[in-house]
Amino acid sequence: MDADSTKVDADAEVAAARRSDQIRLLKWYYLLAGANTAFAQCTFGGGMFPLYLKELGLSAQRIGALMGVIPFMQVLALFATPLIERLGYRRSYLLFYGSRKFTIMALILAPWVLSIFGTGALFRFVAACILLFGVQRALGETAYYPWLKEVVPDSIRGRAQGMANLCGALASGVGFGLAGFFVDYSGDLGLGRFGGFQAGYFFFACVGLVGIASAMRMVGGQPVERHPDRPPFLNRLREAARDRRFLMFLVGAGVLQGSATVFGTFMALYARELLGIPSGTVVQMSIATMAGGVTTGYLWGRAADQYGSRRILILLFSLLACMPLAWMWLPSLPAAAMLPATAVAYFLFGGMFFGAMAASFRLMYNSIIREEKKGEYLAIRYAVVGIIAGSMPTLAGQSVGLFEGIGGSYLGLPLTPFTPLFAILAAVWAGTAWLFSRIRESGDG
Repeated sequence: MDADSTKVDADAEVAAARRSDQIRLLKWYYLLAGANTAFAQCTFGGGMFPLYLKELGLSAQRIGALMGVIPFMQVLALFATPLIERLGYRRSYLLFYGSRKFTIMALILAPWVLSIFGTGALFRFVAACILLFGVQRALGETAYYPWLKEVVPDSIRGRAQGMANLCGALASGVGFGLAGFFVDYSGDLGLGRFGGFQAGYFFFACVGLVGIASAMRMVGGQPVERHPDRPPFLNRLREAARDRRFLMFLVGAGVLQGSATVFGTFMALYARELLGIPSGTVVQMSIATMAGGVTTGYLWGRAADQYGSRRILILLFSLLACMPLAWMWLPSLPAAAMLPATAVAYFLFGGMFFGAMAASFRLMYNSIIREEKKGEYLAIRYAVVGIIAGSMPTLAGQSVGLFEGIGGSYLGLPLTPFTPLFAILAAVWAGTAWLFSRIRESGDG
């Protein structure tokens, strides 16, 4: 009994020391979250990328297809996980996430390709850059999510994710301000028609490298030891794929990730083409999205810790389902009200999206995925979520293209090419709220 008690005490001391180290190093995680979110949002995740492609002359259908390539590459996680485990999560993340910053810099050359070789070559060049970027992102994130389970203590995961979202939102807000300045004043700065976009891509790639430097200070993520009695990876994937609760969670997580891309891409096009808001202002409009995340994201994370992730997700997706119905009315507003109303739409989406992100990560790590099965579960999660998220902007682009000639009004509602898309989004988000209501969370009665 004494020996057993001594062992228990020793294990408790080790666990306490590990948790203390995790908390002490969270500052580097928060810096990584800020720098990486600013890089992602101001290069391919926010309004700057679709507006850059639109300025280069690409159609909404082609833009939607390109935006879908990046998440589609997440299916590589199913094949790459054994290699990532052997290399180590930390080493793999630094390698692939670091190299993708230089791939995004290549988009600076897009106007040159257009001027020399034409629109067809431009599309192929951008598609090649996005394809390579998507591969690097997929391999880096295949390593990142299992590593993140080691970085953040379970007991404060909701708050830590909320704080990471807060840092990301603050950094992105500043970034969008700079990006909008580059775009609006590129002529005054002597940068030319595309120079504002090019300067933004170079600057934010450098910001991304700051995030990689902070990730180098984080510990853990060592190569996974190979045990002869461990089942083959394919068998472990099959076992995870039979977890019904996990599969239901994947659908909701996929819709959540895809929603950010659809909103960032098509709300930007909607604001510029239908509402008449200038491109630079549309880019800066994403500051309102980040402001929504700053003011409420951390609070939603704390609420998830206190009341449970599932309840918060049901509430947030129910609120999200109401929002597209309001967006449909924006063209009918007076010109003076158009800009502030659009900013409110961005703000509300940001608060709900960042809150849902914090709650979904807490649900996944604390309730859905066990430590000893994180490799196979997170590989499936990343791949399936990528397929769903990649399909959403592609289908959204087809919807806008299909209804391109629509106009007029119905019972006072302005009809635009974006009206069917917004109606579909409302239905999808309402369905996702219902789906999360069917998922049992650890601790539920």
